[in-house]
Amino acid sequence: MFEKYAALRQTYYQNVIIPAINAIKNHDKDTLEDIINHLLKKEYLPQQQVIDQLIKLQSDVGSALYSESQNDFSQILSMVVIIFLAGVLIVALSGWRLIMSIAVPIKHAVELARSVAGGDLTHQVEITSRDEMGQLQTALQEMMLNLTGIVERVHRNADIIAAASGQISSGNIDLAPSNRPVLWKRLPPQWSKSHRR
Repeated sequence: MFEKYAALRQTYYQNVIIPAINAIKNHDKDTLEDIINHLLKKEYLPQQQVIDQLIKLQSDVGSALYSESQNDFSQILSMVVIIFLAGVLIVALSGWRLIMSIAVPIKHAVELARSVAGGDLTHQVEITSRDEMGQLQTALQEMMLNLTGIVERVHRNADIIAAASGQISSGNIDLAPSNRPVLWKRLPPQWSKSHRR
């Protein structure tokens, strides 16, 4: 189409512009009037039609490019929204996992502390990691073992004290006033008279 316009422009230049310039140089008013009134419009009309076609072609191409860019924009916007939502989902899941990795061990530690406060030393501590939560679980396990050892020692000592108390009690029974005549009978005769009451 551009080649057709270039050819028409060349023809217009040869048939209208050059003769008009020559008529101006030669001061030929009649030829100039004839060129302006008849030849100018006749030679320019095909050129105007090609220009109109070029303008329409440019408008059509511009509309097609605009539609294509709108489609590209819609696709890019969709991709950005999908990536954003995926990022939000990943952050939410990571946050939930982080919260659960902290909250669950703390919940178990609180349950363990409450069971120890209630006197239950049989509760088992499960160590699930090596981070600060794992260190807390290890410390709680050591505390449970130490408390269990202390309670066992107290039980053993209580048994020893109970046995000793039993022996002391049976010794006191022997020394009771109801058993004194029996004891006086065993004492040598010189002691029994002076110490009897």
